[in-house]
Amino acid sequence: MTDPDEATESFNLDIEITDEALAEWLRELPDDQLAARVQDTLRAGHLVLNLVQAAAGEDQMARYFRPVTERMDDLKGTLDEIMERAQKSQRLGEIGEEIVTRQLEASFPGDSFKVVSDQAGEADIEARFDLGPLPETEARVEVKLYSRDVPGTELDKFRRDLKTTGVKYGLMVSLSSRLTGVRGPLFIEDSGDYTAVFLPNAGLDGVRLMAATAMLKAIILYHARSDAARRVPAAAVERAWDRINAEIEEIEKIVREVDAFRDSVRRAEAAMTKNLNDLADGATMIHANLHTAIRNLTVHLHDELVALPAEEKTPALKNPTPADTVLAELDRLQKAKDKRVAAFRRLHEAVTDAGHEVLLDDDGGWRILRDGEEKAHTEVTKTRVDVVFPVTETRIELDTSIEKHRKEDIVVSGSDIEAMATRVGERLIGKKKPAKRRKKK
Repeated sequence: MTDPDEATESFNLDIEITDEALAEWLRELPDDQLAARVQDTLRAGHLVLNLVQAAAGEDQMARYFRPVTERMDDLKGTLDEIMERAQKSQRLGEIGEEIVTRQLEASFPGDSFKVVSDQAGEADIEARFDLGPLPETEARVEVKLYSRDVPGTELDKFRRDLKTTGVKYGLMVSLSSRLTGVRGPLFIEDSGDYTAVFLPNAGLDGVRLMAATAMLKAIILYHARSDAARRVPAAAVERAWDRINAEIEEIEKIVREVDAFRDSVRRAEAAMTKNLNDLADGATMIHANLHTAIRNLTVHLHDELVALPAEEKTPALKNPTPADTVLAELDRLQKAKDKRVAAFRRLHEAVTDAGHEVLLDDDGGWRILRDGEEKAHTEVTKTRVDVVFPVTETRIELDTSIEKHRKEDIVVSGSDIEAMATRVGERLIGKKKPAKRRKKK
């Protein structure tokens, strides 16, 4: 670490500028900005020279690319399985071209990529890079999707294709294996006629493909701006790759986040599908229960219609529920802590004392019978039991403290259980209770 108290090393530069363009540019600079602007320009030029002249050792390049290459091991098993199944497919090359084309189109929307592999002497993809105000530049992309190392003959064919077409820039990508003769994660070849980038083991996620394509486009842009005949030598990528390695790491992190989000979407889809299946099963159950209810209702209606009095026939008599069954129902209500059990027990006592019997309905209501004829029935809520008597006389006497007249019925309210039971007993035995009443013709 540099001592903060140590003076910054400097260098005084006093030279004569003979290049007219540079001399004119320097004259136009304000005096107070001259030193800073010249230093910035020298720094940029120094970076370009490092890019063009730097020598990249294989071991050092391998160290920079280790974070990328190590992650490729995780995909090895899946990739081998895909390749084993795909070996029998005649469209293997087309699959690789489709993968690369889509990734390039997504990563470089301002540029164009077209598959031309069906044309003799052409690489797989024709790329055209938009360089802004500078002329559009053409390049070729060759894609290999092999389960084994790509042989050197394929690399030589790619070089011949570049020479034959006159295209000065090319990118050869092997998605799943190494390129014979190419060491390290990325290799740039300059023949004087063309500049070619070779990318082995690029993977299927598109991260290293995007970085290599960005490197090729940067070289093309540099050549276009400098208008130089020089080509970037094979070893000119070390420092540039070092500077963008952090960005590659960030891109890979984003890819992992996208994969995690995709997995969460798939899990949500599976859960939703299960819930919909459960709802469908529930609907099927309801449908079956509805059929059963309709069938039971049909039988019940038939029985009710049969029981209706026919013309000039004696009405059918109803059979009361056995006494022990009624008592069992009262015990069931007691165990269930039903709030109406006290009212039903007191009503049962009043009905029995009056010499009447009970018929239990399926809906939990009671019908009060005498010799098979219904004299009254209950109307229940969750907390109360009322008793309803049909109006059989033209003269109606009501105990207005507990009874009310409702069309063709008299309703004895169960709000006061003892008063209800007493009044029901009086009506069943025909006893007149002196009370405040109103008379109605």
